[in-house]
Amino acid sequence: MKKAVLAGLITGFLMPLFGLFIGLQVSPILGTFILGPVLLPTLLSGTPLGLLPPLVRLLALFMSMLFWAAFFAALHRAVQAWRKTN
Repeated sequence: MKKAVLAGLITGFLMPLFGLFIGLQVSPILGTFILGPVLLPTLLSGTPLGLLPPLVRLLALFMSMLFWAAFFAALHRAVQAWRKTN
């Protein structure tokens, strides 16, 4: 479980970079989904991402890390529960 949370934290740190690249080069819809936790402050304040104060950007990055850590932890639990039933 700790490895899953750690992997989620690292992924949450890197996902905004990948989300920007994917959103600009591959698929805007997929990029928006990946950037979801980072874009939440922009949606709430109505301010573009580039004009947010640095503290709010750090908060958005922290929210992304928490979101992906929770996602990986839930995925880890689901896989373990599935393995117990089979």
